[in-house]
Amino acid sequence: MYQYEIDTAINLKRSGDFDGANQIYIELNEKCPNDPDIIMSWAKIFICLGQYDNAIEKYKLASALYQKSGGSDWMKCEAQIGGIKNRFNEPDRFKDFVVAVSGNSISRENIIL
Repeated sequence: MYQYEIDTAINLKRSGDFDGANQIYIELNEKCPNDPDIIMSWAKIFICLGQYDNAIEKYKLASALYQKSGGSDWMKCEAQIGGIKNRFNEPDRFKDFVVAVSGNSISRENIIL
């Protein structure tokens, strides 16, 4: 439905423009509130921004929306929440996750737990 905007946000994320990607997700959320796919992708931007509490909030919302609709992606959301909360116990795993989520635009050395 809004694939062009989502693709643009993903490309911005991969280039390291997390604020630009965040703005697109803000606008998408206004056009399409409570879309779990958009909210789950938005959560990844907050991870890239180092705003882990905001990421958890978005993942929780997406999880609830997926569960309500019968979708199975709620399990991915819950796993991501667990990974964020466990970042101090498994920092290497978390850093690998952040690098992957960022499309390799964030290096491990720049990740703050």
